Amino acid sequence: MLTENQVKEHLALSYVYAVASRASCACQVTTVDMDSIDLKLQRRNDDDPRAVLRSPEVAIQVKAHPAAITGDVIPFPLPRKNHHDLVKRTVVPRLLVVVVLPAEPEQWLSISPDQLVLRRRGYWVNLLGLPPTENETRQTVHLPVAQTFDVAAVQRFMRQVAQEERIS
Repeated sequence: MLTENQVKEHLALSYVYAVASRASCACQVTTVDMDSIDLKLQRRNDDDPRAVLRSPEVAIQVKAHPAAITGDVIPFPLPRKNHHDLVKRTVVPRLLVVVVLPAEPEQWLSISPDQLVLRRRGYWVNLLGLPPTENETRQTVHLPVAQTFDVAAVQRFMRQVAQEERIS
């Protein structure tokens, strides 16, 4: 039986997978997360005349967070190791995606004959270039509520990577 945290993790991964799939990206789930990467998104981009790189990739660290959104940012206590890995420059750009879930587990997912509903949504932040944390265990990062992890955002990420731009 999965623990509650494992269920949250699977739901968050499913959210990212579904959004990325709708954005015409392939998803590769990392079987062993040693480098703060839960999955990679890939997209063939033969149709982009401005692309410098072919088949861009984005690596994603996915977290689930049962929280109420009360302001313009979502504070999230990111483990030190993940923060350390996400602030460094890498060949494949990395993002943190936090999927916010309701506090009550029975509200996370509902299924009916007409719909499948995974409640709340994901938010992303690019931590590249921030100074490494000096904290011992966690660093609070702030995800702007305006940075929704949705189909348009994923398509923009892939264009930016293909054009050798910073993800923003």
